[in-house]
Amino acid sequence: MTTETLWQQFRGELDAFLRRQVNNPADAEDLRQQVYLQMHRHLQQGEPPEHLRGWVYRIARNAIVDHRRRRAARPEARAADLTEVEPKANEPEANPETVQSLARCLLQIVEQLEEPYRSALRWSELEGLTQQAAAERAGVSLSGMKSRVQRGRTKLREALLACCEIELDGRNQPIDHRCRQPECACSST
Repeated sequence: MTTETLWQQFRGELDAFLRRQVNNPADAEDLRQQVYLQMHRHLQQGEPPEHLRGWVYRIARNAIVDHRRRRAARPEARAADLTEVEPKANEPEANPETVQSLARCLLQIVEQLEEPYRSALRWSELEGLTQQAAAERAGVSLSGMKSRVQRGRTKLREALLACCEIELDGRNQPIDHRCRQPECACSST
């Protein structure tokens, strides 16, 4: 089986899958090219795997994970993700002021979390360290760091929702928010 034959078989559904997974059409195109190249390289090295669909989607998911890791290492790219998607007709767009206000609020909430959650989130989410590197920095196991990050995210979400009422669009992007408490970090900035 040639790469082109396999590509023609899966291209349509793979394009739709990639567009659903990333907010930016240009990123989806880049990922599609990466998937094609990976498929080609693997097929040149030997026989195609028995379960082609699973193999193709595993390559695509790995490319998406790599893409997200690269984006996470660049904090300015995360904010850009919120405004790069074309809105659907009659749908309000993500509001950059709301995004910035919520980002400031989130940073303040992270700083108010108790240890070890504060450090776990700061290292993995804000500084872009892998959870393995964060675990090494903290002197804990990888599973311990994963637990801290997951619990920290839960605490962060609870604190944000207690602080703010957030209105989201159809893509779960913030379009407006209102502070529930006068001492809310959003209202003080």
